Order: sequence, then structure tokens, then C-alpha cells
Amino acid sequence: MTKAYLVGAGPGDPRLLTIAALEAMRLADIVLWDRLVSEGILALVKPSAEKIYVGKEEGEQEKAQRTIFDYFEKFAKSELTIVRLKGGDPYIFGRGCEEYATLQKLGYEVEIVPGVSTAIGLPTLVGIPLTAREVSSGFAVLTGHSAKDQSVDWHAYSKVDTLVILMAVKERVRIAESLISVGRSEDEPIAFIENGSLANQRVVRSTLGLMRAGSVEVSSPAVLVVGAVSALPDSARVLEQINARTVAAVENVAQSADQIHSKPLVEIEYCPKCRWLLRSSWMAQELLTTFEAELGGVALKPSEVSGAFEVRVDGRTVWSRAAQGRFPEIKELKKVVRDVAAPDKNLGHSDR
Repeated sequence: MTKAYLVGAGPGDPRLLTIAALEAMRLADIVLWDRLVSEGILALVKPSAEKIYVGKEEGEQEKAQRTIFDYFEKFAKSELTIVRLKGGDPYIFGRGCEEYATLQKLGYEVEIVPGVSTAIGLPTLVGIPLTAREVSSGFAVLTGHSAKDQSVDWHAYSKVDTLVILMAVKERVRIAESLISVGRSEDEPIAFIENGSLANQRVVRSTLGLMRAGSVEVSSPAVLVVGAVSALPDSARVLEQINARTVAAVENVAQSADQIHSKPLVEIEYCPKCRWLLRSSWMAQELLTTFEAELGGVALKPSEVSGAFEVRVDGRTVWSRAAQGRFPEIKELKKVVRDVAAPDKNLGHSDR
């Protein structure tokens, strides 16, 4: 009986291959490999194996899939060891279950080797947590091709804390339009991880609104993360930067009485038991970025009051969760801070 392995090759870096994947590749007589399988991974295939490219180019996906099935049929009685080598994990938007069914129907003995999915592995690799107690209780994975599918219920994704969208580059404007149309904020942070795990890896951060406007430049392959976590690649680093900026501001104020009036300080008080530290630190970073010249600093202060979230500018409360009954959108928070700290400031593109 001919043996076939459906192997997940992971994001691209050979170090992220599983031991089981490497063992299968070293047993292979025939390797049918995808477009996103890196050269470094192909170099680990048994030297005597025949390597056949079956990548799916844009607009040729169905033709390429039929070619793959034709190869399955061609080698079915060969008694060779066949490895179907697929980027990421073979069962996450890889049509792995269809290929498994076809191989079984043709009489193969089939073994599935899971791979590190780009949907989970790449955000982790660049420090973006898909779940974080303070901001994201769960995530959903979908494909960018959904943007062209009129039957997709985008409302189902309107309240999911974090979205991971594969193959999203070409349809990124339409994806942003669809998500904003069902209630996701145009200020919501997004991050593209381009060429993840490879030497030319790049992370592009922006917002849904700017993505909808066509202002986000990115190339395939890339994984898209939508949600507050995409702005927090390293919460410890963000907090360190904020605290350092605030300490420096306080020292400057002590040295110059004029700055007490010209450089207001913002305090964000939050309930640590309510797991709002990351949300608060992200808001603080956004305020610092927008009002860099106008603010002396932003201080994060844990509160002993359960459920507390309050923003003050030089002691004046400009937003209170107890009074407003909710957290502010970042655009709302910028507006109320601007009205107090920088009433004459023309935010332009910074008012996102």
C-alpha cells in the first residue's frame, strides 16, 4: 500500500517544523509542495526525493487543486512514500480534509502531521497575544476570501475581541469596510505580519479606518490581526515607556513652574482586579502619540475602587466609567483630552 503524509510545514522558518514533519520529509520519495513552503524547509527533504511544485497562484486555485488530485491518482499504485507538504497547518484553510478524503478513496495509507499554523504562530512570534486577560477573551480565524463571499455573516465577527485573517492583503479594503459596517470601530488597531518568520519579516500597524481608506501598504504573504492586542506587542515595554515619560515629565514640572500650566498631566485610573491594565496602557500610548507636544505625560494608576476607570487632566475628570456607564472609544477620549489639554490643536490625520 502506498503511504501518504499530509504535512504542515509551519510559517516558513525551518526551526518551527515539528519533529514528525521532519521525519516524514526524510522518508519521502515524492514531495508535492505548496507556494508558501520556504527554500529552507525544502532543503531538509531527502536529497533523492522528487520535488514537484503544486502551488496555487491567484486565479488558478481550482486548476492547481485538480493537478494535485491527478498526482495522487498517478502515484496511488506506486508503493512510494508521498509527502504533501503544505504551509502552516494542513487543516486550516488548506483544503487538507479534501485531500485526505481523496487519498483515502484512492487506497492510500494516510498520516496527518499537524503544523504550526500561521494564524497562531506568527502573532505569537512577533509578540502579539491573541488572548490577553485584560483585552481579549477569545479570537476567530477567517480567510480574506470571505470578503468576496456575499453569504458571509460579518455580524458574527462584530463582537469577537480578536480576529486573525489569512490571505487578507488583496481584499484588505473590502475587509475593513465589512467590519466597520457591522459596528467595529474605525479606530480599532490592526497589524499585518508580512513574510512572517523569514529574514524579511515586517510588521505593519495601523487602524481599520486607515485600512479602509487604502492607506496601509503591505505585500503578500501576510497575516492580519484585528483588535486591541495588535497594538500591544509587548505590554511590559509599553508600560516602561509610558512610566519613563511620566517620570521625566514630573521632574521637568518640578524644575519649571511654567510647565505646570503649559504641560498638563493625564492620569488614567483603572481597576487592576478587572483586568484593564492592557486596555488602559494602550489608551495611554495613543494619547501620548497624538498629543506628544501638548502633554507633560500620562500616568497609569491602579485604583482600589472595584470597577473604576477614570481619566483626569490636571486633576479634572474628563471621563468616568461610573458616570458614562462604559469605556470610551479612543476617538472620544482624544476629543475630551484635546478639549482640555490642546483646544487649539488641529489633529488632522492623527485623530484616528
